[in-house]
Amino acid sequence: MLIYLVRRLIVAVPTFFAVLFITFTLTTLSPFDPVQMMMQRYESSLDSMQKEEVIERIRDQYGLNDPYLVQFGSFVKRLLSGDLGTSINGQRDVLRSIVVTFPISFQLGLAGACLTALIGIPLGALAARMQNTWLDYTIVGGTLVFRSIPVFVLAP
Repeated sequence: MLIYLVRRLIVAVPTFFAVLFITFTLTTLSPFDPVQMMMQRYESSLDSMQKEEVIERIRDQYGLNDPYLVQFGSFVKRLLSGDLGTSINGQRDVLRSIVVTFPISFQLGLAGACLTALIGIPLGALAARMQNTWLDYTIVGGTLVFRSIPVFVLAP
């Protein structure tokens, strides 16, 4: 059992870094420029010369002019040290925002899990007991329909 856990842990580390690399790459390749989004707030108060200067300063501050692998290394280093940076939209600390909203998200997730257990287990047992009947087909069909509805549609 210990050997199994060690093997899984050894596989988990490169998997974690692969996911980090893919995530970082996809966000880097996204069509929008985070600096341009940050500048939208100040666009009316700056002329084009000042705007370009501020954009260049922000790019240097966040290391966006560095080579790709240097940016990725900096990203991993900050991530492992718990520094998730500042939100582009709200200009607040991302980790603090997560800490503030986590209890609410946890309560909602726990309530959903409890409802699933209270409703899903009895319905699943009933469908298994009444196999190949209209009740079984109704329960399975209803489950498939509700599982197919995206979360953003089901709970706006």
